[in-house]
Amino acid sequence: MRRLVRRPLIVVVAILGVLFGSAPAAAQGQPVAPGWKIYPYAPSGMALSSRTASASADAIAQFTFLATPGDALFATQRPLGPHGSILGKTISATFRIDAAAGTTFAYWGEGTPANPCGTPATARFYFNTNGKFGFGTDNDWYSKYWWSNPASVILAPGEFTLSAPVAVGPWSNWDGKMSADRVAGFTAAASDPDFVGLSFGGGCFFENGVGTPTGSATFVLESWTIE
Repeated sequence: MRRLVRRPLIVVVAILGVLFGSAPAAAQGQPVAPGWKIYPYAPSGMALSSRTASASADAIAQFTFLATPGDALFATQRPLGPHGSILGKTISATFRIDAAAGTTFAYWGEGTPANPCGTPATARFYFNTNGKFGFGTDNDWYSKYWWSNPASVILAPGEFTLSAPVAVGPWSNWDGKMSADRVAGFTAAASDPDFVGLSFGGGCFFENGVGTPTGSATFVLESWTIE
């Protein structure tokens, strides 16, 4: 499955710009969860905005999905410190989705010619680096951005555990190339990650944004390890 966001330039705007900007607090009256933010698409669909996740008494962080299919990333910056490599480690997460009865998940482009694949809304691991990359080589620009593939979870009420080794094999880049075809790029990105977390998408894409058009659902991150 090839992963692309709505428009090719959106990743540049989001990762290199908006992610470093100020973020609105979590829902009014909720304590914030340091380090974790949600990145939904802005109304233009050409950039990501951000909001800080809420703290949870029994978990690391949580957020409530938007009604519109816009929530794209749930991530933390440099979880192992500056230049802290995740290469050779395993990312594991346990999370639950608390949803009202009748809640449904939808993703951007669902049922349209722009996104015809029909795969349900999913969550999967994501990381990127801001290191220097070029075009036309094994570590081209697209290889700054990686998604666990096939490791993913279909979004639905319940509790889930997701795990993926950060090793050549089960990851694909922004251009849909598997890490085995871009070994140098994958190794460089995993050796110096910037943002690490989860992405939300569906259909033909891994990070096109999801929401709950009927009902409501809260994503609760119960545990998160990189070891």
